[in-house]
Amino acid sequence: MKTVKTIRTVEKVISICSWLILMFFLTGTVLAQEPDQKDDFAVYGIRQVRITHSCDPAVPSPQSQAAANAIPCATTQIFPPGSTTSVWSQDISWFNPVTKKFYLADRNNFGIDILDVTNDTVLGVATGFLGNQPGTNTSGPNGVLVTNNPHQIWGADGNSSVRVYRLNATGDTATFLTSVPTGGVKRADELAYDPDDQLILVANDDNSELFVTFISVSANKNNIQVVGKISFLGPNPANCPMGGCATDGIEQPVYDHGTGLFYLAVPQTTGHPNGEIAVIDPKTKKVVNVFGLTDVNNNPIPCLPHGLTLGPRQQLLLGCSADVDDVNFPNGRALVSIVISAIDGRLVFLTNKVGGSDEVWFNPGDNTYYLAASSWQLDKNGMGFICPSANPPANCPTTAAPVLGIIDAGSDADGPEFIQNIKTAAGAHSVAAIFYPSEKSGKRPGDRDFINKVYVPLRVTPGVETGGFGVVGRIP
Repeated sequence: MKTVKTIRTVEKVISICSWLILMFFLTGTVLAQEPDQKDDFAVYGIRQVRITHSCDPAVPSPQSQAAANAIPCATTQIFPPGSTTSVWSQDISWFNPVTKKFYLADRNNFGIDILDVTNDTVLGVATGFLGNQPGTNTSGPNGVLVTNNPHQIWGADGNSSVRVYRLNATGDTATFLTSVPTGGVKRADELAYDPDDQLILVANDDNSELFVTFISVSANKNNIQVVGKISFLGPNPANCPMGGCATDGIEQPVYDHGTGLFYLAVPQTTGHPNGEIAVIDPKTKKVVNVFGLTDVNNNPIPCLPHGLTLGPRQQLLLGCSADVDDVNFPNGRALVSIVISAIDGRLVFLTNKVGGSDEVWFNPGDNTYYLAASSWQLDKNGMGFICPSANPPANCPTTAAPVLGIIDAGSDADGPEFIQNIKTAAGAHSVAAIFYPSEKSGKRPGDRDFINKVYVPLRVTPGVETGGFGVVGRIP
């Protein structure tokens, strides 16, 4: 079933100065300024970020108006059953810069929404997924990605399968191709694509399963097959890869063309209860290294990572979660986000100004990381903190404070820098940044402006929100 939803466009008007800085970022040239000058510029620009959506009236300052023609998210599945207003159950999102289309796992519509980012309009849905299956960890779709050669959507479903759809040239029409079982019972979750070896890596995250599956990519459905598997399921360490058995799910993977390796966020293992990044060779289909998450003094960083994205200079941003673990963190723990080296796991950057993230995204268009920190929460001192479930201390958070975190990825001259948090809404755990050249002429022949904005799906909450997409953009 097709749905029609319209959201307000937030366009970036780029000045000559910001255009030059963007070009420096894209060409890898080091900015010839003092670090504090660069920081001042970034803060100045990002402070004018506005968020526009059709559901949450408590938008951050400066106040912005919801689009007059914004339509609440249409639903074909009511959740919870019997309610008059449905909670919008959505998961991972994806942007394809080649076709300028955005894709979102939308369980209420049993499929993957397809949006045109040039006019912020939903075009249709790639249907056939299980939808909401409350309390069973068998809902779908979950993870989503798009390949360009062949041109396909891949979506992980709730019955431990991955559904593949053929896309037309413009990426707005999807035709079902095949479904590939991964061998489990619970949901298949997040995905990564290796175009060098034409492989998809998909994670089954339920604690009763805990494995990743390699699936071959092909335009011929008969050649789309499971070609390997790695188990992270305990309790016998001999059956688990280096680093130990996973004890709290397995999360977002990413592929790095520079190293030719997959990287997988593992929130906790028997060897690293604070979390680790498993390094996987797609050729041998084995874990070949593990990055324990430690600071410069080799002390464990309590990250418990869920989100993972590849940024510039072979660096990985980790979206550290707000998972509760009374055994290893009996006094609770600070919420943080970190950047590490994809080469050796060395810590590059740590901030305690945003955390509790799920999906994270790097946008090369503005050299910026975006973190869907839907579980960010503050203690009485205004610091990010997660309490233990038993005997919580006095400084525990009283209310959640979900945000979109924004971190400048930096340059060779100076590294990443936290910029700002933008208020979102409960359940806003999905994010994708949009980057494409506009049709406007530049200041010189051959120059073109670029559109940079961010989509944050905001779920429906009965009596509070009617649903919609948050659109974030930087206004110079």
